[in-house]
Parts: sequence; structure tokens; C-alpha cells
Amino acid sequence: MLVVDPMKRMTIPEIRQHPWFQLGLPRYLAVPPPDTMQQAKKIDEDILLEVIKMGFDRDQLIESLRHRIQNEGTVAYYLILDNRFRVSSGYLGAEYQESM
Repeated sequence: MLVVDPMKRMTIPEIRQHPWFQLGLPRYLAVPPPDTMQQAKKIDEDILLEVIKMGFDRDQLIESLRHRIQNEGTVAYYLILDNRFRVSSGYLGAEYQESM
């Protein structure tokens, strides 16, 4: 869980299935969550286009994202995705947004 690289991190379903998580689990938490893997497999077209503009092949990038292969293209994709999330959630603060 504490791995910096998002490609190597445990997923929420993997955490929920881990014996440590299951130990003493309240009944209301035993209900399976919505399929987050399907949501994770959705590729953001705007971010995809940004990475393609950097010189990466579209088909290879999509294939790498779908199979969770770590390479320069997927790292760029996830860095942009993470940055967008931080900006949209206000995590980076107003100073950063003004400088963009």
C-alpha cells in the first residue's frame, strides 16, 4: 500500500481480500464495493492525447495502460492524471492554480 509507484500498488479489491483486512471485519464492510477495476480501466482521452503529443505511440500506450505495464508512456499518463486530480481537488492550493 505504501508503494510510490501506482503501477505496483495494491488495488482496493486486493486490500479488501487480504487476510489482515478481513480479520474482525464488521459485517457492513463485507459487502463488495462497486467494480473499481472497470473504472480504473477507463482511459482518459484528454490525458491520452497529452501523452501522445509527447511522442508516444497511441496503440502501444493504450495496450500498456490496459495491461498495467510500466514504461515511460504509462508513467507520464499517471503523473498527468495524478496532477489533474490534485489540482481539481484543491490539494495543491490556489498559488499553484494561479501559476498555470
